[in-house]
Amino acid sequence: YGVSTAEEYFESLQNADIRNGFLNRFLVFWTNVKPVEVEPAHDGTVPQELALKIATMYQEVTRLPEAQKDLPLNAPRLTKDMVWNGGRPVYLEMVETVERVCGDKDMEPFFARTAEIAVRLATIVAWGCGRMEVVREDMEWGRDVAMWSANNMADSARAFIADSPFERDCLRVLRTIASHRNGITLSQISRKHRWPNLKKILEHLKDAEEITESTETPKKGGRPRKRFKLARPTQGKP
Repeated sequence: YGVSTAEEYFESLQNADIRNGFLNRFLVFWTNVKPVEVEPAHDGTVPQELALKIATMYQEVTRLPEAQKDLPLNAPRLTKDMVWNGGRPVYLEMVETVERVCGDKDMEPFFARTAEIAVRLATIVAWGCGRMEVVREDMEWGRDVAMWSANNMADSARAFIADSPFERDCLRVLRTIASHRNGITLSQISRKHRWPNLKKILEHLKDAEEITESTETPKKGGRPRKRFKLARPTQGKP
């Protein structure tokens, strides 16, 4: 896994990384919440009972089936089918949801592998709980995490990924405006982004109908000032 800030990570990518399937191979989590400092619950030593359980499970899943033993050594390894124990209906329902979301070609690159990733997560949870079968709760957890990540990637890509310096600066200004629910004045934007091309950027965002501009008079009097807001509310998530 890798650790970075959302801005540095997504700005290092280009739209081609969305279309070619690079981005949707990952789970992406980000938060602005600083975790509370806690003391470690233990010293990191694996309990003997747990170590034995893991070793036993590993031996079970790697044991050659009888049919494999009669094949040449270089023959492809026979795989074992995953055992569903309540998790398959959740998976099938998720596949339908993903197919519906992927009907939107703009969303398809982010969700194309979501069901596959959810199954992998579910099997990891099952294994961690000492089970060699996927129950409903495993698949529900895998589904929720995978869908959250895909939605997060789609939102972040729209907010950060650009193919040119001008487009990148436009997205930065757009994020600044979006962070002020009641709008933001031109002077506030100028203090954050002291760029010679700021006026051009704002005009571009208005022409693209990403933002709206209004003129207001301060309650205490003074010169009228411009205020900018997002033109469209944030879209709902699948």
